[in-house]
Amino acid sequence: MANEVFWDDIATGVTDYFTIRNAARQMWNTDTDGPAFEALDPTHWYNAAVTSANYWIALTETPASSYFFVGNWPATLATVGWYYVDIYRRVGATPAITDKATGRLVTLYGYWDGTKFEPAGSDVQQWKGAEASATLVAAVLAATIESNLTLKQSLELMAAVLYGKTSIAGNVATFRNTADAADRVVATMTGSQRTTMTLTP
Repeated sequence: MANEVFWDDIATGVTDYFTIRNAARQMWNTDTDGPAFEALDPTHWYNAAVTSANYWIALTETPASSYFFVGNWPATLATVGWYYVDIYRRVGATPAITDKATGRLVTLYGYWDGTKFEPAGSDVQQWKGAEASATLVAAVLAATIESNLTLKQSLELMAAVLYGKTSIAGNVATFRNTADAADRVVATMTGSQRTTMTLTP
């Protein structure tokens, strides 16, 4: 991976870098022994002697004197999703959490798709349109709404009762799915009351 993070600065010849946060406000630690997100630990911002204690990731002005800075997304952070990329200007000799006070330049919120980081407000607004829509729809349909039934399952059951084929044997009413391939709802009736329900979403 190379140059997936980019920043157009207003200064040249400075030293910029970035850190990565997730939605849980955890910091990405570049620990070479086991990189991972963790709760913020100020001592892990930068430590030259401990490779497992570094949040900062270098940005390089490319080409020189161009005001454009690029940096590499961590190869070990492969999980696609939305992240916060905080860009800082190094104030002292080394990166430090105190850069948050005077050296913080911008926070980019964007989507890492496995090959590139796209900040919100750019092309990520269209975020592979169909892919984004499918992901959102799948998440909504998979949400549990009642009695351990997901929204998708509930809709399937309702569709069967509303416009699936029906058969009645004695006091048992059976509602088929819309494809007429399976029983979705089997209701045992006492008069007009449903006393026992068997649901097969």
